[in-house]
Amino acid sequence: GEASPIFLQLGKDAIELTKSLEAKELQRSDLDRRAKEATRRFESAEREFGTHKRDRARLIGNDIDQARQYNARSLENDYADYEYDPDDVLADDDLKTQLDIMKRDEPLHTRDAISLQTHSMETLIRDTRQLIEQTLGTVSIDVLRDHDSMLPWVKTGLQYHRKQELKSCLFCGNALTEERAIALEAAIDDRYDRLINDIADAARRATELIDALIASRSVLPSPNDISAEHRSAYLDAVSVLRKSIDDGVEIAKTALQLLGQKGKAPNAAITRSSLTADETASRWEANLTESLAAVNKVIAKHNQAHSEFKRTQEARRSRIKKH
Repeated sequence: GEASPIFLQLGKDAIELTKSLEAKELQRSDLDRRAKEATRRFESAEREFGTHKRDRARLIGNDIDQARQYNARSLENDYADYEYDPDDVLADDDLKTQLDIMKRDEPLHTRDAISLQTHSMETLIRDTRQLIEQTLGTVSIDVLRDHDSMLPWVKTGLQYHRKQELKSCLFCGNALTEERAIALEAAIDDRYDRLINDIADAARRATELIDALIASRSVLPSPNDISAEHRSAYLDAVSVLRKSIDDGVEIAKTALQLLGQKGKAPNAAITRSSLTADETASRWEANLTESLAAVNKVIAKHNQAHSEFKRTQEARRSRIKKH
């Protein structure tokens, strides 16, 4: 007979339910597969991350001189609550500086401040200018006026002949009369002695200034004796100071050369010369003082780093970890 509509509907519902269950089963199977794949990738990533942490901890431990104490757990603890900043990443040169500091068991020795005890350049130049432009006035003997470079020789010879009571000239053999001796003494009076002594004094000061400046080069610390974090600033400051020292040596050498030239011909005025201007000498003194202060400022920072070495090491250790 003909099937009941109720049974037909039940059969149809059963078929639909079966299809739905089969679809759900396929979906569950896919989800299981994807879950297993995700778990596999997660476990792989965890292993890779664990390896990375161990490798990174080993690298950091070596850098901060804690190879045996610093491990992956230490790394996790350090980074757990830290908020990172782009400035934490160090440039290669900065990282090298931090590592250099960490490698030291003890700080570099302290350094004394540089002190330059020199004569005033401004005074030397002013005195030199006055001396080389000065003359003895009118020389009473015509032949000496034409040969003023012979004045030192005549002065020395006359003093010797007077002391030995010689009546004839040892050089030419002619008689040395009292009148001639008096005339020579009048030509070379006390002004000559004062000028010669002043020239000698200025030359001595120039020589001492040159020697002091040259010697100062040898007392400047080597850049390798300055802590790494202050070495760059020291190189800049000491370069300026060396330039100032070299300039001073050249200025003083020019003065010394002109004084020597003047000493050979005391009655000849030197009005055109390469002697530096008084204002330049004054400015040089100011530059030397400023550049010396800059070097000593860096040395003071180096000495402070020495006294704070342990705290500095900890700060560098933390800086490297953040990088």
